[in-house]
Amino acid sequence: MVSNSPGIETMKLHNNFGHRRLRISLPRLRSLALSVKLCFMRGEEIELDDLVVEDAGSLERLILDQTTYIYGPSVHITGATKLNVLGYLVFGKNPELNFALDTFCSMQFMLPVSSGKQLSAVRTLALDVTNPNLKPVIDSLRCFPSIEKLHVKIVDNWWMSLKGAGGFVTPIECLDRSLKVIELRPYKGYDTHVEFAKFFIERAKILKLMKFGGCGGHSPRWIQDQHRQFNADSKASRCAQFCFEHEIESPN
Repeated sequence: MVSNSPGIETMKLHNNFGHRRLRISLPRLRSLALSVKLCFMRGEEIELDDLVVEDAGSLERLILDQTTYIYGPSVHITGATKLNVLGYLVFGKNPELNFALDTFCSMQFMLPVSSGKQLSAVRTLALDVTNPNLKPVIDSLRCFPSIEKLHVKIVDNWWMSLKGAGGFVTPIECLDRSLKVIELRPYKGYDTHVEFAKFFIERAKILKLMKFGGCGGHSPRWIQDQHRQFNADSKASRCAQFCFEHEIESPN
């Protein structure tokens, strides 16, 4: 059905299971969203291991949701020079960034690089962080010199290690010239959450807005205390604003 519909521009593949490999070749495809089926009893189900998107010259948005470092396909894409929105890149137990001639790889996720220029088209980037290590997150930002919006999805028991975060002396291009909006969700105000936010507040030179989502149940006094811990006087962008949202975003 898909192969005989070359005019498809937008596709959403929800709750994928029962097949190992999915190959798509749609020259007009602009937006692709994919999620895997969440199941606590995975022993007998066939997992989606590989997603292959060929001739993706028109692809502008790639959204992968409900995937983890344990469950989720590797994604191979060729020719996606217009890719503008990308997420979620998953950082799990052994996060790595590996480069080859035509691929960008972060754990299971592989996208075209072919030189840094192809990734400069990405303006919106979403990361799913489940590993106690900030370094691969920072390293990944070096691959996206032009991102304007950064979404970071974390978990309630997040205990990300910030060891060595202050020692990054090599410039991160997006922090210097393009990153304007950062969203952390859910934000609980843990010490590591505060330190993670401060890392960007103190370095993002043209940041306009940092949003903290899923802060339900916290008082105005708690929010004031967060501002104090951020040490607003040290922010790199004088026009940066902070916004705390009480609602928790739907997983869908």
